[in-house]
Order: sequence, then structure tokens, then C-alpha cells
Amino acid sequence: MRWDEGSIAEFAAGVVVHARDGIVVCDDELRYVWANQSACELLGYPLEDLEGREFLMNFPARVHPLMIDAYQAQLAGVHGAYPGTIVGPDGVEKDISWTNLSFQRGGRVYGAAIFHAVANTYYPRAVTSPEPALLGTHPSALIEQAQRLAEAALSETRALAVSIGLVDDDFIMRSGGRAGTPIGFAEAERAASAARGRVPFFDVWAAGRPAVIGNAHDRLAELPAFQPLVRCLDAAFEWRTAVFTPVAFGGHAVGGLSAFFPADLPCPSELDIRRLTDAADAASFAAEQLHLRKTAQRTAALEERARLARELHDSVTQAVFSLTLHSRAARRAAPRELPAGVLENLDIVDQLAAGALAEMRALIFELRPDALHDAGLVEAVRRMAEAVSSRSELSVDVRGPGAALALSSSATEQAYRIIAEALNNVAKHAAAQHAAIEIADLSDTVMITIRDDGAGFDPTRVEAGHLGLTSMRERAEALSASFDLHTGPGQGTEIRITIPTETGNNTHE
Repeated sequence: MRWDEGSIAEFAAGVVVHARDGIVVCDDELRYVWANQSACELLGYPLEDLEGREFLMNFPARVHPLMIDAYQAQLAGVHGAYPGTIVGPDGVEKDISWTNLSFQRGGRVYGAAIFHAVANTYYPRAVTSPEPALLGTHPSALIEQAQRLAEAALSETRALAVSIGLVDDDFIMRSGGRAGTPIGFAEAERAASAARGRVPFFDVWAAGRPAVIGNAHDRLAELPAFQPLVRCLDAAFEWRTAVFTPVAFGGHAVGGLSAFFPADLPCPSELDIRRLTDAADAASFAAEQLHLRKTAQRTAALEERARLARELHDSVTQAVFSLTLHSRAARRAAPRELPAGVLENLDIVDQLAAGALAEMRALIFELRPDALHDAGLVEAVRRMAEAVSSRSELSVDVRGPGAALALSSSATEQAYRIIAEALNNVAKHAAAQHAAIEIADLSDTVMITIRDDGAGFDPTRVEAGHLGLTSMRERAEALSASFDLHTGPGQGTEIRITIPTETGNNTHE
């Protein structure tokens, strides 16, 4: 028996109404028009509570822009099968899979979706946190872990590429792990962060929450700093949506995970987002473990330095000081007329003892963990200069403010190391008689000038590793400080470092 159209329509209507899959129909204004019983049960609302309301009510707010774009594409005739997430009236989220279609009726376009819940047990285990024992104390251990996590996240999601970038103190992504990214991506990502590229959703990322951006391609392409990165990705594949989530611990971001999805995928599923968040959390855990291990090592080193300082003060320093007392006693006890050779030797003993005491005071000062902070940069440099003068023919003049400088403890230490390197170079290589160190507080910067009257040199012909210039430049770069060198054969040498203060950094942010 052949069925007529009426019989087929009646049968189809029965199938739709009683289907175990949820079936909904929405109009071109995103409002529910109809839903079968299965859909009402999955969504958590009776039909009378759905009719006339926007279907966005059943999706997490983070994917609303994606769903609007996807529905507009659906009404335009773009159909397919997709995963996603719905949220019920109790706030509980469910992973679903749906297919869609569109049709016209009465001159209007409608969209329909057929969907069902997806059991999480269908999916592989989420990315797991690394074992602490796998991590060493070198940054390369964290980079290796980031690489493994990026590869795992790529294999367990539908992302085309995943990057876990690790940042330095200036929030520049200089290292990390990447999977599926095209050649040149790492350089483009580093250049974007070095150019202070800040995506529109950076506030969400920095706040510690994953950000799902449906039109990430277009939004990034509008920003000059990110255009090379977008071009790099475009050359490898077609993409549109991106997920960004932070890698952080202790309230401080140490990097970020970026994942890029195919252009024909309306939005990542909740499972995709969960996998990526798991990977970012695992990277955060690894970063924290590395930090704790390095902190423990540093604490142990500081404790050992403090112990050495105490022992040197109680033993060697006291012995050298006793030597000076015995020298003075010998002068007083000896006949008034001493042979010239004896007097000369006693003078040498006094000079050596005075120099040794100055050296020991400077060494003990450097060994004490809190000495530089307590004394301040200017006083610390004075003690250093005294020690250098005691062991050489170099006269060193130090000038600077008595008030504390607006430099962080790490900046103060780096500045001290730069000055120490420069002054030791003068004493060893410059054949100078006089050196001057001037520390000027210029409110938003601290300017340090080290000059000498020595032989100078040709800065274009410095041998590799000679004079410690590389070390000084690197330390200055770490402080975001300028490093200026002025010298020439027979002209002496002047080094000038200008360091932004904490006040200056706040002003220029």
C-alpha cells in the first residue's frame, strides 16, 4: 500500500513528537517556537516556559556570541553536526551533540535542531597533571612539560593547533610548548607579545578564566601587533575560533594556552574547553613545582651564605684584626730606632692587614642575604669601592643620595652587580689611577655613571667575553634599562645605565 502525503505527514509528525532525541524549532529572532517532550526534558523546561524565549537561555553565557553566529549561518543554509553544551535551570551543564537544518514557512525562515546528551564516559581521560618527580629545577624541564601538554591537548580536542607560551618578567612569550602550529608561529607569537600586543579579551584571560572567542581571527587581524601571527596561521589552515586560558599560580600569570579551531566549527564543545583547561592547569602546576624547587634551592644557598659570613666574621676577620693589633704592639715595644727594613716590613704588614680587612668586610657584606637591602645601593657601592682600592692602586670616588632609591630589591641587586663588574674591569684592565661612580636619583629613573681615566679601548674590536660587557648589557636589559658605553683608545671609559624606578614603571604603564 502506497502512503499518500497526508499519511506521511501524520507519521512524520508522530516521529518528531515522540522521538527520543530532542527536537526544537526557532524563528529568525532566536526565539523558541516549538519543542518536543524529549527536548523539554533535556533543557529542563516545559514547552510553555520555552515558547517565545531566546534559545540562548539554554547555553552558557561564554558561548552566546558563538551560538548567534552559528544560528545565523544555519538560517543562511549552513548545516552540519556539532558538539556543544547546554545549561539547565539549576545551572548544571550537559554536553550534547546536535544536527541542524533550516526551512521556510509563511515567508519566514526557521531553524531546527535535533540533539541528544553525550555521556562523558565516551571521551578519553582529560590531560593529567605531571608528577613532581618528573620536573627538575632548570627552566628546560618546564618547557619540556609544556611541550608534552600541548601535544596531549591537541590529540584530545578538535583544535588545529595548541600553544602553551611561557612568559618572562616583562610578559613576553620567549619559550613554551607547541603542537600543530605552523613554522614561524613561535617567532610571530614572541613578536606580538614583545610589541605589547594585548588581545581584546586579555582582561578575561588575566582574570584567570578561559576565554572562548568565536571571531578571534577577525579580531586579531584588526590589531597590528597580531597581524603577523594571523598571517602565519592563515598560511597553514582555515581557522576562526580560538580558546585562551591562563597558565598561572599564586595569582600571577606565567604564560597562557592558545588553541585555534577550524573555520567550519561553530564553537568548541565543553569537553574541548575542559581538556584545554586541564592542560593549562597542569602547566600551572608544573610552573609552581619548578618555582618551589628553585625557591628551596635559593633559600638553602642564602642560608649557606649567611653561615659563611658568620664564620668569616668570627674567624678570619678577627684574626686579621688581631694581626694589626700585634703590629702596633711591636712598634710600641721595639727600641725607638728600628732598622729601615723592619719598619718597611711592618708598614707592609699594616697595609696588607688593612686591605684584607676591607676585602673581608666587602665579602661578608655580599654574603649576607639582607645586607644590600639594609644598607642601600650607595653604601654598598662605597664598601665595594673601599675593597677594590685596598687591593689595587685605583682611587675610587663614590657619590650618591643618602635616601633610599625607588628600586626593587632585584633591581638593586642587578645594579650592584653591574657596578661591581665595571669597577673590577677598571682595576684589572684599564691601567687607571682614578675612577668615579655617581648614582643619581632622577625621580622616575636612577642613572648610574662609572667613569675612569684609564687607557680606554676600541669598542668595535672587543674580544668575545672580554671586559664582561655582555654580562653588563644582559643585566641592564633584564631591568629594561638603557646601557651606554663611551670609550676610545687613550680616552678613558664611561658607562651609563639608566634604570626605570618603581614609580617610573607605574607612571608609564
